[in-house]
Amino acid sequence: MRWNGTRASVNDMTISASGLPAQIRELLDLKGTEDGLIVKVSKDTAGQNLRIVLRCGYVQIGCYDLELAYSGAQVAAEDEAILFDLAVTTVDVRNHKADFCRHDVNMVSGNLIEHRLEFYRVDEPNVCVSIRSRDLR
Repeated sequence: MRWNGTRASVNDMTISASGLPAQIRELLDLKGTEDGLIVKVSKDTAGQNLRIVLRCGYVQIGCYDLELAYSGAQVAAEDEAILFDLAVTTVDVRNHKADFCRHDVNMVSGNLIEHRLEFYRVDEPNVCVSIRSRDLR
């Protein structure tokens, strides 16, 4: 199952009992993300939009690139530096600094989506980053 890339916004009418848009719940249920690699991070010059590409999947389901686009992104400078560092150190499946291991999403004050991503690092403690945005697609 792949995320269909539908925009998930705080203005969506389809909200679950947990308070998350249906599209976000679909993202959280994706198979194969638990061992993903962060392969690209980009930010527009205005600094408002952030894009992350994760290479996900495994032999049984196949590999796919999960593209996450955040509009109105708010990322702490330290978290942003971590994301860019992990992306540039990912060369291939055997040569990378960290694996994407889990994530969660919450609605937070100001009607923002908060996406927290955790990365497993072999020789260092796991690292978590947090991205707040108006929408996620």
